[in-house]
Amino acid sequence: MSSKLLSVIVPVYNIADHVRHLAGELSKLVDVDAEVIVVDDGSSDGTVAALRTLDAGVADLTVIECPENAGAGVARNVGFARAVGKYTLFFDGDDNLHADGIHATIEDLERTGADASINSYEFIRDGQSTSTGMNVIDRVLWKELFGKFRGEPFSLGDAPRLLEFTNYPWNKIIRTDRYQSLGLDPLFGETKVNNDIQGHWNILLNAQRLVLVDRTIVTHHVSGARDHLSNQFGRERLDLFVALRSVHDTLKADPDLVDRYGPVFWAFVRRLVTWAEAKLREDVAVAFSRESNALVSEITFAELLDTHKSDAAGTYRWLMGRI
Repeated sequence: MSSKLLSVIVPVYNIADHVRHLAGELSKLVDVDAEVIVVDDGSSDGTVAALRTLDAGVADLTVIECPENAGAGVARNVGFARAVGKYTLFFDGDDNLHADGIHATIEDLERTGADASINSYEFIRDGQSTSTGMNVIDRVLWKELFGKFRGEPFSLGDAPRLLEFTNYPWNKIIRTDRYQSLGLDPLFGETKVNNDIQGHWNILLNAQRLVLVDRTIVTHHVSGARDHLSNQFGRERLDLFVALRSVHDTLKADPDLVDRYGPVFWAFVRRLVTWAEAKLREDVAVAFSRESNALVSEITFAELLDTHKSDAAGTYRWLMGRI
């Protein structure tokens, strides 16, 4: 590791029109002692040329050009392999950074020795100028867990439902050498859609200590553009099951993990599948239902029994309806 305090990994794809915005956001890091690694995911609109001339006021700026569009997860993995900062933040190029929140979060990581922070977050939706805060489900969970730990470190076993927190990559700062030393291959999933699910679970499952920080480090911009990945609900949304199956395989490989977190995983599955089903194109509905039932059919009897014992939200009934 170098003397850098923070590595900021920025996957980009066809953002030539947003490079000026990105430069403005990165300039906020001038006092953070940061390196910035921008990974171009096979852009075709001149993004790389624009990035090469980018002057963000950041002394240590690296641009990595990937030959083809493989998805943000792959780009994040490429960038993270090159990270040399003590901590790492994953950031999307059209979002907003909050340097004061980053400073405060790093102070909490230093104070607690935690491997990863989970931060509160904000959204700005297209056409709006003010943030909407966290989604309702996350807000309820955050109130419960932050009220319990109040900024002190804890293990995931003390708060397994944190795994149900929405799987964003940009509301966390992680201890770089901890996760690089684990050799996770990959850290983030390699699907075009839902690649952040695997990253979320990998980060939380492999943290010896976590800390909740009630400070925003990134405000996420929600695009209403139909071609934005978050708004695509055709066949690409079937990648959801590749992502969920990769997490389930990780749990099943360790009896202790599946015993501890199996019920939480299936509650997470129910939430994501129900969310996606409501938005699917009609021509994908049958294939999506088939994939959903196939995933549920992989549940073991022990997992089903544990879900029944711990169920407070109808996950067991939902599972039984798909078996």
